[in-house]
Amino acid sequence: VGTWNTARPQTDNTVSIYPRIWQFDNFGEDVICQIIDGKSFLFDTSDGINARATQITNAPTKNAFSIVAPVERHFICFGTELTIGDTTTQDPMLVRFSNQEDINNFVARNENTAGDMRLNGGSKIVTAIKSRGQILIITDTSLHGMQYVGTPYTYAFQQLGANCGCIGPHAAIDVNGQAFWMGEDSFHVFDGSSKKLISPVEDYVFDDINKTQAYKVHVGHVSQFNEIIWWYCSSSSNSIDRWVSYNYLESTWSVGTMPRTAWSDSGTFDKPQGAEYFPDSTADTYNTIHGLTSGRSLLYNQEDGINGNGSAINTFLQSGYFDIGDGEQVMFMKKFIPDFKEQQNNLTVQLILKKYPNANATISSSDLHTVTPTTEKVDTRARGRQIALKIQSQSADTTWRFGTLRVETQPDGLR
Repeated sequence: VGTWNTARPQTDNTVSIYPRIWQFDNFGEDVICQIIDGKSFLFDTSDGINARATQITNAPTKNAFSIVAPVERHFICFGTELTIGDTTTQDPMLVRFSNQEDINNFVARNENTAGDMRLNGGSKIVTAIKSRGQILIITDTSLHGMQYVGTPYTYAFQQLGANCGCIGPHAAIDVNGQAFWMGEDSFHVFDGSSKKLISPVEDYVFDDINKTQAYKVHVGHVSQFNEIIWWYCSSSSNSIDRWVSYNYLESTWSVGTMPRTAWSDSGTFDKPQGAEYFPDSTADTYNTIHGLTSGRSLLYNQEDGINGNGSAINTFLQSGYFDIGDGEQVMFMKKFIPDFKEQQNNLTVQLILKKYPNANATISSSDLHTVTPTTEKVDTRARGRQIALKIQSQSADTTWRFGTLRVETQPDGLR
């Protein structure tokens, strides 16, 4: 908008820019570092860990995203330039790929495999992921497949889905040949066909998400528990503060608050790694970070032990409301039978009662019950047209897994 270190005029205050987010991919033993909607750099590991990454000489200088094809090793740029090196010619729907094994050559010739293709179906390419037998390209509204077919065309493209755009460049992930991603107002999966995921927490997430910060959304995989987790900014925050997870084997969803700005599944390390960013920190880092003054990230071993960094993890699991005859009768709950596996320490089970569907829920001290690892049953005197159970644990060194909900109820009247 102007020169460096000069104040912008008042009329320029509405200018929006993407946050400085990076995409990394391996090219052999080296690393391609891509600034989202910016330039590409190569970190040459043979230069040592203290060397700086350098700009890839003949690559496009403005790319919405980029990856390296896993088998044929083309460097592929998405949402890139019509004229290489001219940022004013950026086409948000253009795909451009380099010559095979040559990340510095994007000029298509008869004697090489470089080329380009402009996609239809959307206004901009948001992201791309490597999947089984193809690369999946997701725009703001559609899904496309990119398959290697060899000479003379190198790649073939086909649209695989519509009305299934992605919210941000790091909001999509492939797990064992299935692709999952967060859209503008729903979650999606591609397992041979593009489908919307049914999510009971969809309203919770998308009614309170800061879409101005959509490009900060990122997704991680916890293979140990078959879970995919998206981290995002709530509507009142400009920083990551919430998460939503999906267990793809059990088709269950969870939500919570935990700021993680980066994630790596177990593999290289025994435990998943998660990073939390502290914008005002000036603490020493283990290695020198070039150009950094304030702001640091703390790296955690995730899924390590049963406490949260030495402190108790406050958790709860709440059922939906259940009733008799769609709430036509008042229900008297006489008892419930705890069913917990691997329980250590005590749990609290809270009964939440409603006289009518639109009435406020009532909770009294008599509806709060402590369940020990040896509790066989809990007698209650709860009454309501609708009743829900909330299981809580708030002490350190506590573990539990919930089994089957068993309650004894009968029709009754309100006293």
